[in-house]
Parts: sequence; structure tokens; C-alpha cells
Amino acid sequence: MKTNEGQAAGMTGSREFNQGGDSKKTGELVLICSAVGGVGKTAITANLAILLTKQTLRTVIVDGNLQFGDIALALDIDPVITIKEVVEQNGSQNITEYCLLHKSGIRLLAGPTRPEYAELITADALASATEAVRKLADVVLVEVSPGFTEQNMLLMDKADSIILVTTPGMPALKNTKLMIETLASLGMQNKISLIVNKSDAPSIMTSPDISELFQIERTSFLPYFPKEIAHSMDIGVPLTVGNPKHRFSKQLQKLADQHFSSRLPADIPEKRRIRDRFKSVKHSSKI
Repeated sequence: MKTNEGQAAGMTGSREFNQGGDSKKTGELVLICSAVGGVGKTAITANLAILLTKQTLRTVIVDGNLQFGDIALALDIDPVITIKEVVEQNGSQNITEYCLLHKSGIRLLAGPTRPEYAELITADALASATEAVRKLADVVLVEVSPGFTEQNMLLMDKADSIILVTTPGMPALKNTKLMIETLASLGMQNKISLIVNKSDAPSIMTSPDISELFQIERTSFLPYFPKEIAHSMDIGVPLTVGNPKHRFSKQLQKLADQHFSSRLPADIPEKRRIRDRFKSVKHSSKI
């Protein structure tokens, strides 16, 4: 059963959002995209947002998959208000009123509740709402539909970085390579990070093969746990919340540390080193 955390819910794990917006400072805009569907963008986006919020980064998700976005489902939020209402009510100037608050501290600008509503949201309207959201946060994660739509292209141009998600299957890899080549031809290659999700699923392509194929310096591999991920999506509790010690959660934490290290408060890495050292000492004492 879905719940709406609403605007009055308490913030946990993140600093307070800029209610009025600060035109001099904007959040890092990170586009999470793919060449094909079914690669796990929604699970990655929701879990990554949880990890960033835990590290006190003010994090907003924009569900830019305008026809079939599932971020609200993944976070167990009832999308009582969406980007459709932002467009209809010209609400970009008061964007906080349209962002739903999750109990973790994440804010969500939800996608439309019906696929036909996507036609109401032009590329410029989506970009305008996203720019407004950037004034609220340290990091804005935008999940978009597969491929090169008009909306996606405009956001790719504005994004600080592009996380491209693929899987080890040959069709996904083939189309991902084409997408990378296209982005490179548009001068965006330096923005690209690659996530190979379900990396240990059965495939003729090994992780070294994939690294050699793409030659993207910022490449991460996430393990394949279909039952756990599917269950977490079904109940609306991201795996990084339900099982933070799970291997998927730990690997995604490493990715978050690498990709967003410049945004993390200075004491976060030091606290993590102290914690890991303490765990090591406890383990040694048991031997």
C-alpha cells in the first residue's frame, strides 16, 4: 500500500533543502540513462539517492521517464502531484511545492501517472523543471527513458555527468556502444560514466571484455541479485535501506563514493575509514 510522505514529513539524514532557491549555487545534475530498457535504471537511481542522502547530500530525483516511470513505486510514494501539474500550473518558480518528500530525506519530482500525459511535457518544460530543482539540492538525479528522445537530448546537454547503464547481454552492449559513440560525436564523452548492471549474469562477455569494448575510464560493475532487487522494488524499500550490508548495496556505495567524492562533506571519508578500521580490529580480536 502506497503512502505519501508529503511536505510536512521530517527530514532525516540530509541537510535542509533551500526553500527559496539560491541562484548562485546549483546542484550537480546527473542523468541516468540507457540505450535499451530493462537494465535496472530505476533500482540504481532509487538506491543511489538513498546513499547520497545518508551522506548528508540534499538529493532530488526527477522521474524523467515520462510514460512509464517507476521511481515513486520504488520508494513507496503515492504520486499525488507530478511534473504534469508543474507544467499545467507553471509551477517551476515554486518547485518545492511539487516535490514529494520521502522519509529518508529524498525529494521526488514524480513522473506522470498515465502514459498519455507525457505528451503534455515538452523538452523545454522538463528542462525548466529540472533547472528549478537544481536550486534546491546538492545532487539531482534524473532517470530518463531509453535512447535519444528530444527530452533526453536537451537534458544530456545540460547535465554535469551522464551515467549510462547497461547489462552484459549482446543486444544491450551493442546499442550501448552506439550510444557512447553518438555522445562522443556530440562532444559529451567526458561526461560519461558506465554502470554494467547484472555484471555476473550468464553472458559470453566477461567484465574485462566489456571494459576493453567500451574503454570508459569510469566503469563500475554491479552484481546480479534478481530476487532481492525485484522484492525490494515490489515492497518499495530500496535494498540499501532494507539490507545495507548486501553486496549490491556495498558495490553501489563504492560507486557513490567515487562519483560524488567532490560533493561529500570533508569528514565523511574520514568517518568511514575510522569505522572500517574499528571493524578490522574487532575481527582480529576474534581470531
